[in-house]
Amino acid sequence: MLGATVVFEGRKLRLCSVHLDRIDSIDVDQRGAHLSWDEAISLLARETTDETVRSRCVKELLAWAGSDRVIIGGDFNTVFCSKAVRKMETVFKDALAGTSDYLTGTYTKSGLPVAPRLDFLFYSKKLACLKAHVVRESAGDHYPVKAEFCFGS
Repeated sequence: MLGATVVFEGRKLRLCSVHLDRIDSIDVDQRGAHLSWDEAISLLARETTDETVRSRCVKELLAWAGSDRVIIGGDFNTVFCSKAVRKMETVFKDALAGTSDYLTGTYTKSGLPVAPRLDFLFYSKKLACLKAHVVRESAGDHYPVKAEFCFGS
């Protein structure tokens, strides 16, 4: 994780960018990820129930980042219902929660009929998310999540 603390309107705000390890068992090349439906279902089961490299990284990330006026975004290399994301949601809110883009895929080269959402933007409860969406254009293989925040009360 890369983090910076900025002072905005006299208040400190920590901004963090992450790129968690990808799932080793997935065959990925320049054209994208290659996995069958059976492999996708098995992977989903492991990500939602098992302790993984990503869920262990989130535990460390939470200890390091704190929770006071923090925005953490990036490629979590896991899906919205995973153990890693659920751990993030014990402290932070998902900027796309409650929006029409909540289930929108952000990885463009999955090889599956439904693109998975691997990219997240989390924010602390001392902030408010005014609007958020998935930007459906990119120079790379992921669509970014964009949001507008303000300081909460």
